Amino acid sequence: MRYAPGSQPVSRRPAFRAWASLATLALSSWASAAHGQPAADTESMDPHVAGAEPDSEAVSEQPDTAACLAAHVKAQALKKETRFKEAQEQLLICSTASCPGPVIEDCGEWIGELDRRTPSLAFSVTLDGVESQEARVTLNGDLITDREGITKVDPGRHVVRAELAPFPVREQVVFARDGGGTQVVDFEFETAKSAPGAPGMDSGPPEPASRPTPTIVYPLLGLSAAGFASFGVFALIGNQRKSELERECEPACSDEQLQPMKNSYLIGDISLAVGAASLLTATIVYLARPTDATPGQDVALQLHPVVGLEDRGSFGVVAVQAW
Repeated sequence: MRYAPGSQPVSRRPAFRAWASLATLALSSWASAAHGQPAADTESMDPHVAGAEPDSEAVSEQPDTAACLAAHVKAQALKKETRFKEAQEQLLICSTASCPGPVIEDCGEWIGELDRRTPSLAFSVTLDGVESQEARVTLNGDLITDREGITKVDPGRHVVRAELAPFPVREQVVFARDGGGTQVVDFEFETAKSAPGAPGMDSGPPEPASRPTPTIVYPLLGLSAAGFASFGVFALIGNQRKSELERECEPACSDEQLQPMKNSYLIGDISLAVGAASLLTATIVYLARPTDATPGQDVALQLHPVVGLEDRGSFGVVAVQAW
């Protein structure tokens, strides 16, 4: 083929470079098998065995062509799923010296690409502004043993927890971006915000003051109930007596006939006044009750005999409270 003066021939190397590498590896392997010696190119590609007899175990650990191709395909799938850490593990397999040249070239290029795209996290736990070495940090449940360096992660959501006794466990949700570089996750603990007598613990809301119900409220409520009940009974008796007098002697009833009705109404009115006064007093005592510094005092009801009623026996209920 002729070329115009001053022009350069078009290079076809990129088109057949992969096939030339594969052919070279095949010829080298054939020559090595024919002479019983390892191929010179294979030795030059592995710096650990150059110039020395290869170890049988090391040779057996090298992946064959099928394993290289499988790792090559799997790495591409993992890369599309943004599972970069697993993809890099496969790329390390398909970039070994025993793999075909084109596969090594692809995997080596992808390793560099994923190294630039893979995000990382750095962790900092401080106590009163000073880095704490006693803190325990976990990433998605896995313990971070080296907090001085960075930790490579896949893009997406990650949960970071920091534990530092006696503080409560703290947690942060971090979203790592594809190609986002290194993101620092900070946890700051401060003893200055702790409750008195319990360093490192949050004080929490104050407990409400105790205001126990005074004992006198209960008998006053009982007396009020009895007064209202008595008012109802004697008012009913008075009304019945009034109806009887209307049938028997109205309008010329004597004072003696009217007296039982008047007595019933009088007792009813007195009972109503006592009930209302007791209820009002109980309400005032309850609302004005003081704050008790020793909450939790229990009120106990006890049954005692009442002394001084001649020959008739009687019992009374007494409310007892410790002061």
